[in-house]
Amino acid sequence: MRGEGRGTGILDFMNHLYLLADLGSDLAANARSTGERFGWDTSHFIAQCISFCIVALCLYLFAYKPILKVLDERRKRIAEGLANADKIKAELARTEAQRLETLNQANSHAT
Repeated sequence: MRGEGRGTGILDFMNHLYLLADLGSDLAANARSTGERFGWDTSHFIAQCISFCIVALCLYLFAYKPILKVLDERRKRIAEGLANADKIKAELARTEAQRLETLNQANSHAT
């Protein structure tokens, strides 16, 4: 019984592979006929791929990198501004504490 189950499973697997291969060949034939219908040419396709790569490289070097640099500088300035704001808050709290202490000392001397 076990041998029959395995044999059937292998046959099913082989049938699936055959169907996928047949489907792949049909898709390839459809793609080929569509390419011929629209005038697809290998040399033009390769030239367009090379042109696209050149344009993508130029955009990366002259647009994307400078924009990332500006964004990074802005991020650093914002972080510095937040750090300065925290320092100013701490200084303000220290100064307020000193003011209250001085005011309390003046009140105790006045009494």
